[in-house]
Amino acid sequence: MNPHSESTVVEPEVLPPRGEASGPKTAEAQAPWGVNPILVGFLLDLANMIIIGIPGFILGAALGVWGCVYNRVPVAVTVLICFACGAYVFTPIRGPIPLATLIGIILVFSRKGGMMKNG
Repeated sequence: MNPHSESTVVEPEVLPPRGEASGPKTAEAQAPWGVNPILVGFLLDLANMIIIGIPGFILGAALGVWGCVYNRVPVAVTVLICFACGAYVFTPIRGPIPLATLIGIILVFSRKGGMMKNG
């Protein structure tokens, strides 16, 4: 035995259990640039003011898909939201109420309210 050798203690790394992610699975928790439903609604309202017709439908559908992908919405719901966003921008109806932004605000507050009740 060598009197100059020292023993080292190796501690195991503790990992969370598989399948359980910590924290909420929302856009706010994903990345610093995560997509918030209010931002998507604002962009839809902005597009509704500027563009109508087929280009508006394409832009609205793309914004809907973009928001759904970053909020981890299931594919079937994403398709419905995609068509709804496209139809919203497609129509030339412009009112004083920013409907898509208000829906985004309601979604965010209902999500936060649901987390408070469960957590």
